[in-house]
Amino acid sequence: MANNDITRVTHRTGHRNDEVVLHHKQLVNETQPVDDNHDMGAMGREQVFIRKFSFWSALGISVCCSGSWEGISAAAATALMSGGSTAIIYGYIAAALGGICIAATLAELASAWPTSGALYHWIGALFPANYRPFVGFITSTFQLGIGWISISSVAFGVAYQVQAYAMVSHPEYVAEDWHTILLIWATLILAVAVTFLGPKLAHYMNIYAMAFHVISFLIVIITLLATTQNKNSAKYVFTGVQNYSGWPDGLAWCIGLLTVVYGFIGFETVAYFSEEIQHASHNVPKASESTQP
Repeated sequence: MANNDITRVTHRTGHRNDEVVLHHKQLVNETQPVDDNHDMGAMGREQVFIRKFSFWSALGISVCCSGSWEGISAAAATALMSGGSTAIIYGYIAAALGGICIAATLAELASAWPTSGALYHWIGALFPANYRPFVGFITSTFQLGIGWISISSVAFGVAYQVQAYAMVSHPEYVAEDWHTILLIWATLILAVAVTFLGPKLAHYMNIYAMAFHVISFLIVIITLLATTQNKNSAKYVFTGVQNYSGWPDGLAWCIGLLTVVYGFIGFETVAYFSEEIQHASHNVPKASESTQP
């Protein structure tokens, strides 16, 4: 829309807000890739956000929201007591195969409907028209609840890890419950504060967080292998089953499997940013699939 069109509408309505809205729409439409504009039009949606996130930024979102090695290491104690190392090793293989299949399915849907509504939009599109409002409401409610639970569990894990580092560095430190609560709140406040970053800063932060994720993994693995004095035998690692849970061995092993599955949640999160990612119908599926091992 030309500048004189904006001025003409402004004079007719008498409101400067109309000029701002029209100028924003013009800026959004001119800065979007052609394929993204086509996809939004095909879905009957209007582009609101300026797409600042590249493929690497999308990959950073997917990798960091999944947090595979961080999630597994934070809950590894549960698996070691319920199933032992075999629950982690073979459970990881099983979870990886399942994760790849799920990611492939979600990638296909994200390619067909690259919208930030993601799951509830896809389900609504696949269901008959009469059932769309109901299934969309149910799905979005579950999405909201899962989001709350996931954020709370991550904050809880971060709080416990910080306290563990403090106890290792200062043996005299005694972890109190109120310390844990304050650390959880601090983690949540930090997570909310990050959302106030501008799109450009958020783009670079996503890439930095992904690099930090990979480098930290290498540092932790190399440090553990280099500094651990007493190592278990290969037989113990690959065939041993430890059960201190009080449940039967088979059920205990399944409980330990949950620890590994925890590291495979969240790889669909990048789909919720579809309307902020360039070439979303290509980059969102690629980012989701690339997160899998």
